[in-house]
Amino acid sequence: MEPTDPNALPLEVAAASDVAADIREYVLRAHGGEDLPSFEPGAHIQLRVETAPGVHAWRAYSLVGDPGARTEYRIAVLHEKDGRGGSRFVHEQLGAGTSVQVLPPASEFQLTPGAGHTVLIAGGIG
Repeated sequence: MEPTDPNALPLEVAAASDVAADIREYVLRAHGGEDLPSFEPGAHIQLRVETAPGVHAWRAYSLVGDPGARTEYRIAVLHEKDGRGGSRFVHEQLGAGTSVQVLPPASEFQLTPGAGHTVLIAGGIG
């Protein structure tokens, strides 16, 4: 079992809704509605999941939605039926009111301020 990270944010699933075949969007909020750490386009969070009974791991999910909405994070998760267990856990165990742990947002790339017009193109989910 992987230990909990001391930097983890305790959040709650505020809503879960199907948005496409095998894709569910989750809205995550602080239990008291406090502002969450900000994020930039392209950022992701790590969500603590149970991949097998008693076995936990961190899985990365891209943040979707408005980075200015500081009271919530939104992720969309594809149910990977032949995956390593993270998306199965998310789809089968997480619903409104469920407590979760996430690591603060991180980005694998930074946009350069003042670089001019930028276009981001997203290509899929999974």
